[in-house]
Amino acid sequence: MEQEFYNKIIQKVIECGEILKNPEENKMEKEKPDGSLVTKYDLLIDEKLTNELKAICNIPVFSEEHKEELSDTYFVIDPIDGTHNFIFGLEYFGIMVAYVEKNVTVFSVIHLPMLNKTFTAYKGKGAFLNGKPIQVRKTGKRILGATNVDTDIAINNIQKLLKNEKYIFEFRSFFCACVPIPYIASGNLDFNIYAGSCGLWDILTTALILEEAGGYIEYEEYEKNKFKIISGTKEACEIIKETLKK
Repeated sequence: MEQEFYNKIIQKVIECGEILKNPEENKMEKEKPDGSLVTKYDLLIDEKLTNELKAICNIPVFSEEHKEELSDTYFVIDPIDGTHNFIFGLEYFGIMVAYVEKNVTVFSVIHLPMLNKTFTAYKGKGAFLNGKPIQVRKTGKRILGATNVDTDIAINNIQKLLKNEKYIFEFRSFFCACVPIPYIASGNLDFNIYAGSCGLWDILTTALILEEAGGYIEYEEYEKNKFKIISGTKEACEIIKETLKK
């Protein structure tokens, strides 16, 4: 029954992803108070997915686009993570859902519709990409990862890491959480460091997938709703933390 419950959630997320594959040219975007953008598709998926999840299990839903009063068991969703990429026609966006039971994240799904990738994780049972088990890779001398480049903290981190004489750091920037952290889990990247605005949906959903794949994540709130996050293979995170101390 447990797996059937999770399968229903996965199916609804994938169905919502189909809507995002062929959006209308006019996405009717608007700016939110924090400066981020929201489109009619963020709101459409938010409403549809909320209703679909409540039909599966009638518990509160905490979303980037709307907030409900929470109990100790609830869903966390981001209808479109990477909205700016979606607006500009880039493939790096996805739908994220986590199921939290008694304040513990026990299931997570991240679906990247344009890349046909569905990442899932089950507490204590592993992480998967399109149903196949995934694991972080072993970090070597050349360390490939992702970061944002829109804050002074992030830029300062990049400059420090590039000065490391023992390891070669390479950076990519996806401007979302749904791609780089699952890519660490599947062995494509070594790390993701981030500094800036972040929500519960970004942390809970990605953390379970990464941890179940053998990875590591830690975060610190340095201002209200702003976080410093280090995630990656355990080796990469140790190297990064040591380097950033200097």
